[in-house]
Amino acid sequence: MSDSRTVVVTGASSGIGLAVAKEFALNGYNVIAGARRLSSMEELKKYSITTVELDIASPESVEKLRKLVETEYDGAIKYLLNNAGQSCTSAAVEVSDDKLSKCFEVNVFGHIRVTRELAPFVIKTKGTIGFTGSVQGISETMFLGVYASSKAAIQSYASGLAFEMAPFGVKVINFVTGGVNTAMRGFNLKTVLYNEEGLEEVAKAYDSLPNKNMDAHVYAKKVVKDFEHSKLGVIHHYRGTGSTILWIAHTFFPKFVLSMLFVSAFKLSTLLKSITNKYK
Repeated sequence: MSDSRTVVVTGASSGIGLAVAKEFALNGYNVIAGARRLSSMEELKKYSITTVELDIASPESVEKLRKLVETEYDGAIKYLLNNAGQSCTSAAVEVSDDKLSKCFEVNVFGHIRVTRELAPFVIKTKGTIGFTGSVQGISETMFLGVYASSKAAIQSYASGLAFEMAPFGVKVINFVTGGVNTAMRGFNLKTVLYNEEGLEEVAKAYDSLPNKNMDAHVYAKKVVKDFEHSKLGVIHHYRGTGSTILWIAHTFFPKFVLSMLFVSAFKLSTLLKSITNKYK
């Protein structure tokens, strides 16, 4: 088994990825940080982090990363964090093919592609593969159904992967992430069906969420510790503002209670009443 201390973090241009890459570097790891634009990772060079241009939606780009690890890092990775993400705010029945494709290409297919290409290097160290999941993958919120379905898909993939990797001594973690201050924010909903009284109130509720979220660097410290203490069979870690509370509610409360909580939190009541009255 290799004693490599090489870490790969995708989606490292801002938010969670940037913070986790820094935290690993501060803890003495050799970090390879990837993002679509090198210019967005200039700050990471101060921490002796290797930055690479990486588009996980591109097989050719992922292949370049694989060759880099193979030739310059002894083909060994201790930790891999699949963090790159694509937001998708849309009514479930109004989502465009382009938006749908981008969401799943990055949030699902890209992570599977990176994992497939780099898994042999993680097996070599008996290391850990991680995914930045979301509480949206286990909950229901209006206008985030497509995004939520992509996160639910990668959560299921991580669960299956954990069983498949266990015989090799490789651990798998899915971070069921709650509120964290990242660049992925803003309501930006284009809709015809739901353009009714109450929509502006919902938009304000969504846009106010970052004010209550956990700082990305606080989140990153927890993530690095989770990697370092990962064990076989332990798959889901709840991190970020509200994630543990949501797990408790989702596990022990009746479904209608959760629905009431979401209606209240996202100020949905006026909008729902407006549409219900219109289509009576």
